[in-house]
Amino acid sequence: MLELAKVSKNYDSKLVLKDFSFKFKALHKYIITGSNGVGKSTLLQIIADVILASSGTVSFSIENPKMVLGWVPANASSFLPELSGRENLLFFFSLYSTQTDAFNSQIEYWARLEEFNFLDEKVLHYSSGMLQKLNFLRGIIHNPQILVLDEPLENLDSTSVEMIKAYLINFKGLLIISTHRCKEWDELNAEIINLEKIK
Repeated sequence: MLELAKVSKNYDSKLVLKDFSFKFKALHKYIITGSNGVGKSTLLQIIADVILASSGTVSFSIENPKMVLGWVPANASSFLPELSGRENLLFFFSLYSTQTDAFNSQIEYWARLEEFNFLDEKVLHYSSGMLQKLNFLRGIIHNPQILVLDEPLENLDSTSVEMIKAYLINFKGLLIISTHRCKEWDELNAEIINLEKIK
């Protein structure tokens, strides 16, 4: 479904990622791990088409992959602070689809949960944990076939952690998660890719 061949990334003279090659299979789950600075976030940003690789190729076996890819960055930013969480999610959903019935069905499911009862408040009043949960919803609200997440459990309480992990365990698609704490994800039964061992 997704193949990277000799992908490298450098910022000026600093090489962050070197000659990464891998074939990601559809409906499989993967954990990208390694110490800080090894290139985990950079790799995920390249896969999500947030940044371009300096060299190498990124190939998807489906047309228009950006429309079926969900991206949950480590930094929960780029929300419109004067709008509510629900309004922000509708804006981002509209980039993928005009089927508001599908959006309403999705958002009502999450809004009924106590851990997501803040969605009608303005984002400017959100705590870091609330922003992270909104960040997660932004990545999944359009029902992606490919889901890429960078440290998705940061700043979350234990109940929210278990809820999001349960969703990802049951996710039916290609799942790629970056973390430096693999033990948190034992239940996922994912294939581990350690970038330090690849370098």
